[in-house]
Amino acid sequence: RVKRSDVNKAVLNAADVGHPRMDEIDLRYRKMVGPDTKRFVKVAVGCLGSDLKQITQAWDLLGRECSRSTSYRLIVDPMNALPEGLLDCDLAYLAAAGDLNADKETISALQDYLKTGKGLILEALDEAAEEGAQNLIGKLKRKVVPIKEASPILSSPFLFAAPPDGAKGNQVTLDKQLIYSTAGYGLAWTGKSNGVSMSRSDIRSVHEWGLNMISYCLSLR
Repeated sequence: RVKRSDVNKAVLNAADVGHPRMDEIDLRYRKMVGPDTKRFVKVAVGCLGSDLKQITQAWDLLGRECSRSTSYRLIVDPMNALPEGLLDCDLAYLAAAGDLNADKETISALQDYLKTGKGLILEALDEAAEEGAQNLIGKLKRKVVPIKEASPILSSPFLFAAPPDGAKGNQVTLDKQLIYSTAGYGLAWTGKSNGVSMSRSDIRSVHEWGLNMISYCLSLR
């Protein structure tokens, strides 16, 4: 844009690009064109006894916030069969509900995945799934412990003193590669908790915590 003082006056580059004067080119309104610098992150989303469509929708909404707030762009890949494409993803999320009893094929696929050094988020979405989830963690030869105060999962990219409340509380434990949650973030990312709409501040908190979990998983490799 240029504000002209006279049609015959020369048009010049602005001496101060932040505050162009009359007859100087104003570049403050231009759209920057260049390569997309966002990193594509493929997320494998699997469900054991839970609604894959609902969980996928939650990750799609989290991905929208991720593109807005971070340098990552999520490619959410729902998995009907767990081993299918698992090794090709950058991080994996597994939701469980009801009586969880992972078969040998599922356990083997998760073991092979963890051998790559990538991060896994495991959520038990109800009390019935918690015992099975703990058994699965044991079969994967992992030991989750409470999050330590200095853990980067609490500080990057957003600062938390403790995990925020999801749809089922805020209990999160951690192994180096495995985040285990009973908080129901995979439900809360849709903006509802137990069928009730969450406040805007609560939605922001669970989305930001989701981004911290993603960032933590991606920092492992």
